[in-house]
Amino acid sequence: MAPEVVRGDKYNEKVDVFSFGVIVYELFSGTILAARVASAGTHDELQRYADSVAAGHREELPGSWPEALRKLVDSCWAQDPGQRPGFRQVLKQLYRLQQSGSVAAMDAARPKGDYNPVSDCGCCVS
Repeated sequence: MAPEVVRGDKYNEKVDVFSFGVIVYELFSGTILAARVASAGTHDELQRYADSVAAGHREELPGSWPEALRKLVDSCWAQDPGQRPGFRQVLKQLYRLQQSGSVAAMDAARPKGDYNPVSDCGCCVS
């Protein structure tokens, strides 16, 4: 959740850009943040994490990611919504990443196997 939403401030479409950055992080890292953050599954754990994000905390971006991908996620996570890109700019950056072959290279390097980050996250009980 974008910092401005957690704080109860007015917000605009840039909250969606922040959320998009979270989704990109989760897709490429294979980590579902809510599942990792709330290991016991409590609302209090999630609230503490949301408060830390509102105060400026961001996940560390893997050094193995292409610089352009790290910059994209970092810009989507800007504390000041005015510093976040619009989706037109995000789309251009994604297109450049795709054209450079960075996304395909990351996908090829991803460990193969039976791991499913959605069902194996530890947050779902069968």
